[in-house]
Amino acid sequence: MNGPQGTESSTAWCGSDLHAQMLDRYGPLISGRDLRRVLGFQTAAGLRQAALRGMLPIPVFTLPNRKGRFAMTSEVSAWIQAQRDAATLSSEPNRLPRVARVTATRKAQREQ
Repeated sequence: MNGPQGTESSTAWCGSDLHAQMLDRYGPLISGRDLRRVLGFQTAAGLRQAALRGMLPIPVFTLPNRKGRFAMTSEVSAWIQAQRDAATLSSEPNRLPRVARVTATRKAQREQ
């Protein structure tokens, strides 16, 4: 089911797995603290300001007789997967732990 890392099939599998996990955890709608945390906002005020400015990456909405903002879990998981797919390891060289960066740098210097 899961292909080798770095292949398109593993990316697709991760996306469907992420969607299934989020659906199990949050149900079809995600709101409140969970929505804030999943979208990466530190505070509720930050989420509120982004919503007011139209800067949220996904559609959010209100429901009659309910407090807060809601989003479809499927749209949230698709956005997260799209962000992951857009990221490349080569554009994030400092993502390695410091020890690994130093070791890789020293190894490269020795090979020269």
